[in-house]
Amino acid sequence: MSEKKLFLTGAKADVDSYLERWRKAAVSRVYKAFELVKEAEMEKFGGKSYSYRKINHIPPADSDDPDPVNADAGDQGFEEPEDEENSGALEEGQWMSIPTRYRARG
Repeated sequence: MSEKKLFLTGAKADVDSYLERWRKAAVSRVYKAFELVKEAEMEKFGGKSYSYRKINHIPPADSDDPDPVNADAGDQGFEEPEDEENSGALEEGQWMSIPTRYRARG
């Protein structure tokens, strides 16, 4: 039975059983993928790897980034709108005008 037919016409017990198997398989794939990410991270960063240090109960390494991001200064690479008045954001209580053709007909 195809997934589409099962979801549209299948018994609830059959759908629930299918979804449980699908979820277990999905969780298993995510765990396996994350293990690969951790292995790659440890290979790339060696002794400074977060995963390596966590596994070996070593505190996090100090950053050696020559251009660190200063979170307090708002330096995350996002730019603030130049003119808030013209940013298109609606003020509290302000309503956006909807063209007549899109309005619900009563």
